[in-house]
Amino acid sequence: MYIDFKLYSDRETLYGYLNEKFKPFKKKLIREITNEDLMKLTQIQMIRITRFDTDKADDNITKIEDEMKAVKEKLANLVEYAIDYFKDLKKRFGEGKERKTEIKIFDNITASKVIIANKKLYVDFEEGFIGHSLKKVEAVNDCSEIDDVIIFFASGKMMITKVADKKFVGKGIVHADVWKKGDKRTIYHLMYQDGVGGSTMMKRFYVNSITRDTEYDLTKGAKGSKMLYFSVHPNGEKEIVTIHLRPRPHLKRLRFDVDLGDLLIKGRASGGNRVTKEIVQKITQKEVGGSTLAARKIWYDSVVGRLNDEGRGKFLGAFKGNDKILIIYKTGEYRLAPFDLGLHFDEDMMHVEKWYPDRPISAVYFDGEKEMYYVKRFLCEVTTDKKVCFITETEGSELSVVSTAYKPVAKIIYNKLLKATKNLPDTEVALEDFIDVKGMKAQGNQLTKLKVKEIVLNHAIEGDEPWPELENKAVEKSTEDETYEDDQSITEELDSDGDSNTVEWDIKKKEDEEDNDQTKLF
Repeated sequence: MYIDFKLYSDRETLYGYLNEKFKPFKKKLIREITNEDLMKLTQIQMIRITRFDTDKADDNITKIEDEMKAVKEKLANLVEYAIDYFKDLKKRFGEGKERKTEIKIFDNITASKVIIANKKLYVDFEEGFIGHSLKKVEAVNDCSEIDDVIIFFASGKMMITKVADKKFVGKGIVHADVWKKGDKRTIYHLMYQDGVGGSTMMKRFYVNSITRDTEYDLTKGAKGSKMLYFSVHPNGEKEIVTIHLRPRPHLKRLRFDVDLGDLLIKGRASGGNRVTKEIVQKITQKEVGGSTLAARKIWYDSVVGRLNDEGRGKFLGAFKGNDKILIIYKTGEYRLAPFDLGLHFDEDMMHVEKWYPDRPISAVYFDGEKEMYYVKRFLCEVTTDKKVCFITETEGSELSVVSTAYKPVAKIIYNKLLKATKNLPDTEVALEDFIDVKGMKAQGNQLTKLKVKEIVLNHAIEGDEPWPELENKAVEKSTEDETYEDDQSITEELDSDGDSNTVEWDIKKKEDEEDNDQTKLF
């Protein structure tokens, strides 16, 4: 019945055919067959079962037979088939269908360096709690869920522990912050009283490795020792403090200054140098100077897109203090970022180098609104760590070339398809002579009114010619600082007795009572 459906084009003849076919079985049916039953039987879903399956099976058989015939023919002519196959590959995957994926070598990734610091570290100095879920207390820094926290106590002790939602570490917290393993740039200044009524000691140290949740004593360990002064310097800055002594009959001078920058940077277990045997009333900070650490040499590895201090990739320079990295993007934006080895670089970055505040950026861009090319030279006025757009933000505006070179030169390649510029030779423009350094928001000078095919640089973005004097000074300064660090700044040696190598600061009473202002410092 299903096979014969296609022989009937109208409903009446089809229903008549079905009734005729059902006659031999009417005695076995429990009721009479109605037209509604026949309509359900002949719905398109039912008809498709026979027609679709039959046609599909016939088509599949035909295709299989054709494929078998083609395979036999190719096997009989295997050499010719192989040649045609490779020609077809070149045609299908050649010009205009280049690889869209990128092959890169991945560096070893440390989770603590790449995880996003999406939480705040809170410290309850009064009750002795730390964590990223504390309420109504001071937030000291951004942190992630796997960071470590370094904590210093008024008792002269220190510990490092894992950050948590809320954790009790002990009362008397003087300082707490996120700590990174291997950090030798953060230098701590400590002055403490060595036991009850003991001498006042001073020390400079860094903390680069510890056992987590272990309490370390930063003093000599004498009973009753206590912290008198503490400060943190992220880049080893020197510091001058004023020592105020408790008035006593034999003292003529009750205060004097100490330059902590003159101290050697030693291990945390060092006893330190003696400041005075007299009783200290208070210690105040007088001034903070520049870093006493060597400049840090930084490279950019374009293969993995990361900064490193191991000499891989492009050398960016020696960094110290508040030095920053200049990143320029294809979108016509720049960013001044800190020289952190964990710094993330976006895919649209086109150039990276050390930032020099006095070196202008030269740029040629296309203004989408006016449909013209403009040239501008400017200094970075926004120095915070964020992207700053330096071209017009209208739709269609785009950066053509950018350079930080001493004498940047751009080449204008005209559109040779147009009559006006067909025979016009390409032009080189010295951007330094074309426009002066102006404000960052200035539009700049119009480059040309003629139709341009493209604009390119004749050199690398940072240029082939070095900036005069500045580079030599930077190299000399870096060498001096590095020598200072290697010879005397940082040492892993620990004083065994705490008093060997100490320099005693004391006030000696003179016999001459008339000279009230003179006090000798030992």
